[in-house]
Amino acid sequence: MHILSDKKQKVDALRLLAQKYCPHESPESTQKEIERFLDKVCILMFEPEYISGKQAIELT
Repeated sequence: MHILSDKKQKVDALRLLAQKYCPHESPESTQKEIERFLDKVCILMFEPEYISGKQAIELT
């Protein structure tokens, strides 16, 4: 886990979140909000070391 400090990475991450949770907002409105709160947001990046799970019976 690490904190995103690069401005472009933060903007990209916020844009993806906005598209997912506020799809009705216009791109201009989204960009305006991102610029307004960019310095007040802390984004944590989680990178899994490994992923495990069970194989479904249907796949065997």
